[in-house]
Amino acid sequence: MDEKFPMLKDAYEQGRAMVKQLWGAQTEEIFDVLASGPDTFNLDTEAWAFGYIFQRPPLDLRIRALINVGIMTALDRRSILRTWIVGALNAGCASDEVREAIIQASLYAGLPPTHAGLIMLKEVLEERESSGQQTQLHDIYSIYYGHSGCKYYSGPDTSRDDAESDR
Repeated sequence: MDEKFPMLKDAYEQGRAMVKQLWGAQTEEIFDVLASGPDTFNLDTEAWAFGYIFQRPPLDLRIRALINVGIMTALDRRSILRTWIVGALNAGCASDEVREAIIQASLYAGLPPTHAGLIMLKEVLEERESSGQQTQLHDIYSIYYGHSGCKYYSGPDTSRDDAESDR
């Protein structure tokens, strides 16, 4: 941290901890791009964005990550969208929550960026699965309708008691 601005030290340290929570081992790769010049832009970014803005109540990290997924989808910023998809999953968001954030953006972004975002989510999930990370892509229809693709199926019949179901 630049010694010219000691007041940023705490914000930077808080920001760095949050960045590592979001991106883990990829943190250096993501922020090295910002550190390509003689200044401290990468450190300033971590201190301001993640040490101040991301620390504000009442939103938690999961919600902030989902908001950024939606924003990057709407702006059609595909490289940073991939980064935020990974960050949202690492922050504890379920894959279906990330999917819905991308779909929500379709109202303003249109279908091409939304389609690209959904493809990107699928690729990230496949990469995580092949590397052994536990993230599942849920069947969105079963979440809403109880059975894959059929909005008229309401799930198993639970009106019978256990004695009747054993027959």
